[in-house]
Amino acid sequence: MSTTETHDQEKVKYKKRVCKEDRREQILLIASQIFSQKGFNGTTTKEIAEQVGVSEAIIFRHFPSKQALYSAILDNKTTELMQPLWLKCEELMLKKDDREVFVTLAAQILEVIHKDTDLLRLIFYSALEKHQLAKDFVETTARQVREPAVIYIKQRIADGDFRSIDPVLAARFFFSLVMQWALGRDLFQENDKQMVSSWEAAKEITNIFLFGVSKNQDFPKFEE
Repeated sequence: MSTTETHDQEKVKYKKRVCKEDRREQILLIASQIFSQKGFNGTTTKEIAEQVGVSEAIIFRHFPSKQALYSAILDNKTTELMQPLWLKCEELMLKKDDREVFVTLAAQILEVIHKDTDLLRLIFYSALEKHQLAKDFVETTARQVREPAVIYIKQRIADGDFRSIDPVLAARFFFSLVMQWALGRDLFQENDKQMVSSWEAAKEITNIFLFGVSKNQDFPKFEE
């Protein structure tokens, strides 16, 4: 076999591989849109196949089950969220610039969700439908996103700048503030929140959070 023939065969193989990858991405994109509108239980693989313009067999060639497809969508979206999330915060964390750490973190999350609200819908649909995927998300992805914040809060407590609080609960509270804002703005379309940029919202959320955890604030204790 000549070098030219070998090269041509390699080009054909590469083209087929690229097409297969493109098809998989197309399925993920369209399935994400349908799942976010109808939920897991309300969506069929037949409907997805029709929207993609392929047979159901093609869907199952890429994903062995509807659950595997739904899980792949969540994994894909959360990976896009997590990869850049802490990169911008690392230097700020080394400087122990609390305000900038949490403002940057909150603003990035709000921006990602604002640009792609499907992730919110997919998570809440799976929770409302009592699907295992919601539990898996909380126990894996959400924990991975939260863990660097937990470590940072522990360090700031050790430094004596944060109160002696449960760092896991503190991190959960911070992310709950962020998600609550995202829900109001992007899921419930609340007008007052839509008028505020992600960065401005992040600043207000951070002010509330730091006011509660900073050691230089004095609060009366609750009566037992």
